[in-house]
Amino acid sequence: MVSKSVLKDRSVDIPQGVLWDVTTHMSYLYQQEEGKVVVLGGRAVNLYCSISARPTHDVDLLVPRKLTKSDLAKLPNKETSPTDYFELSGDMLDGPRSKLIYRSSQVEKPIEIDLYYQHYSTRSGLANHSISIGDRIRVPIAAIASETETINFGDMDFTVPKLHVLLIMKYNALLGRGKEEDREDMKSIIRNHGNDTKRFLNLMFETSGFMERYIPDKKIEVMNGIYLEMQNWEKKDISPEVKALANKLIDRKRLLRTGN
Repeated sequence: MVSKSVLKDRSVDIPQGVLWDVTTHMSYLYQQEEGKVVVLGGRAVNLYCSISARPTHDVDLLVPRKLTKSDLAKLPNKETSPTDYFELSGDMLDGPRSKLIYRSSQVEKPIEIDLYYQHYSTRSGLANHSISIGDRIRVPIAAIASETETINFGDMDFTVPKLHVLLIMKYNALLGRGKEEDREDMKSIIRNHGNDTKRFLNLMFETSGFMERYIPDKKIEVMNGIYLEMQNWEKKDISPEVKALANKLIDRKRLLRTGN
């Protein structure tokens, strides 16, 4: 079990090889389960945008079901693998998520691994839960799990949310936390995969479709929010043409009615 003091200074570069080690170990645990181990958050952005590593303190993974103590016994531990092993962070096997620590010989600091459960059972049955930072938008985990793809980075395969899903999650995180890293991740997504009018329109079409399917009451709010956020970006972030197009796509009647 790891104390909070050990994790106080948590920012660390996580090479993709180490990320692959982590996802491979977790995939082994869930190899008989329905559903895959999905890389979420900033690590997924890095994979899409061909960034080998950026400072972060954690790895977010979506896994098929709750982690158990018998699962932990199958993972490398300090006794079986002294240089590369997993630890449980506190008593965190209850609830819709768990936190592990991975210690790697390739990284000087411990890596936090947040596990989100695709299927989480409660006393009343299977929970319909979501990922939310703050109270603005709740992104259903089932929706994230249903829209994934496998991408190759450095001859290693990773399963990640589709790009439009990741953009929504990053906008949601920006609303909830207001952290510059979430804004930079949004910029990376659009700069690398939507920085001409054709690709941008396609990305926004997919984003709108996801919202319509899973969170229709927040669709206009999210689309407007992304377009408005882009108006504050500089030329180095996106092309003037894409910025102007985003400005044209703002639903100004909705802004006047609701203020958002």
